[in-house]
Amino acid sequence: MTGPGQATPRPPAQVRIGLWGPPGSGKTTYLAALKLAALQTDLAGNWKMSGTDEASSDFLRDSTELLTKKGEFPPSTILGQNFLFQFIGERTVIPEKTNRRFLGRQAPPEEPIIERDAFDLDVLDVPGSSYGTATTGRTNEDSRPIAAELSMDDDEPRPSGGDDAFRGAQSAATSEDQLLDHLQDCQGIVFLFDPVRDATDGDAFDYFHPIMEKLTARMMQYDNAGPRLPHRVAVCVTKFDDEEIFRVARNRGYTVSGVERPYFPSVDNGRAKDFFMRLCQDNFTYSDLVYRGLTQYFYESRIEFFVTSSIGFYAPTGRFVLGDFANTVRAESGELRIRGRVQPINVLEPLVWMHQNLRGMP
Repeated sequence: MTGPGQATPRPPAQVRIGLWGPPGSGKTTYLAALKLAALQTDLAGNWKMSGTDEASSDFLRDSTELLTKKGEFPPSTILGQNFLFQFIGERTVIPEKTNRRFLGRQAPPEEPIIERDAFDLDVLDVPGSSYGTATTGRTNEDSRPIAAELSMDDDEPRPSGGDDAFRGAQSAATSEDQLLDHLQDCQGIVFLFDPVRDATDGDAFDYFHPIMEKLTARMMQYDNAGPRLPHRVAVCVTKFDDEEIFRVARNRGYTVSGVERPYFPSVDNGRAKDFFMRLCQDNFTYSDLVYRGLTQYFYESRIEFFVTSSIGFYAPTGRFVLGDFANTVRAESGELRIRGRVQPINVLEPLVWMHQNLRGMP
């Protein structure tokens, strides 16, 4: 029993969402950007993000400070570390109309009720060996239709926080079990697809399918299991701010201009799936099988696509300029640094969509 001034345990969130992506896909930067996105967004719900324990809170504080004060990408999280973040928001409930009367007259309608809303984001970082180690053996780079468009240099370091750094640091079997437990316990999965990485490494397929096969085998053991996995899935095509990714989106007619400052362009969620499939059209990788796997393992009606950027575009005047929008710069050390203000694009939206979808909310 608690009295005035005493802390009460946080009520459990009814929705738990997992974040998943290959090493190097930008999970760490995405997490850090979520805090800023919650503060900057105009989304309904007044969402607030916080860590549920000391490790999660410290990570959120330190990584956000790196982005905003030092212009640096957060380093890879400690592999095997489990972070849990809670999002607290609010929703407006309109009372149902009644025939209640007052003093012989129809009673005035009741005022809308503001209720607490919440969901958890559960994050487990595991080494690359947990996802698979096969390679695609790519050759004849010049004949690749989309990857050639991206003009990537395999020697360039990636601005993703170095999730590859500790590959193989843990027992593959132990890490794999941790990941499978993690995904099984979540009702929704945010899957990060990094087109910059995939244009050079072509390994999204290698990371995706082994885990899906084993997760399916686990969950199909139950008598009440359906023919596919029950999760909702938000597929996030990351690094929209990358010059080459943005150029492909713009040249192919996928972008729309923002209507409010800073007028950032974006890819409408209704066309994000087409853009994802366009980026996967590479004859020398198996990226297209990631999409086929998504629709094979999950119900297609429960999958949504988003095009995101954790750092946004460079806009020192408060307005997007087509000729000068890259928000990263190469330091003398060779590291990529953030050039201007961090203004995430479509980062919080996948989580809110999934939460509302799982809750059956409009």
